[in-house]
Amino acid sequence: MLTEKEQADESQSSKDSTPEASTQNVPAPPFAEILEIAPLEVSYRSYEVCDIYPNAEASNELVFSMQALPGHKLLVFHYDLSNPTSEDVECNIFDQNFKFRAWLNDSERVNEQTTILLNDLTVYKDLVPAGQTVDTVIVFEIDEDLAANLNSEAIIVKTADAEYTYPL
Repeated sequence: MLTEKEQADESQSSKDSTPEASTQNVPAPPFAEILEIAPLEVSYRSYEVCDIYPNAEASNELVFSMQALPGHKLLVFHYDLSNPTSEDVECNIFDQNFKFRAWLNDSERVNEQTTILLNDLTVYKDLVPAGQTVDTVIVFEIDEDLAANLNSEAIIVKTADAEYTYPL
């Protein structure tokens, strides 16, 4: 049994803006299930911190790129969007009403950046060929001091009904 003080503390902590409090420690379903894109699969691969994404010098193609504001960096989370089936699958996250946030160092919530990147997972709308994997990203702009001291990361997905946290 909890004492009255412990109950009050627990009640207050459930009002905090931490992802754990907002999801009440309920295990999050698979990422693809939340995004309503089954049978596709989504898996976190890596992140990068940069001034410009994508790096136009790394490609011979003419591409749109994003540049961080002075004093900031871009934090780019890479996700593999995979189609394990033998049929092409249409992926349409664009028409959903999801909000994505990064939860950094157990204290900072950062909203996703709106982009027109063709591989932006938050607005992805394209055919994923059978047996193929597509590199997708979620981009955030963060303070350069925070970027230099990242020690924990998570993605928060907010749907119409709930909020889910996915530690990376």
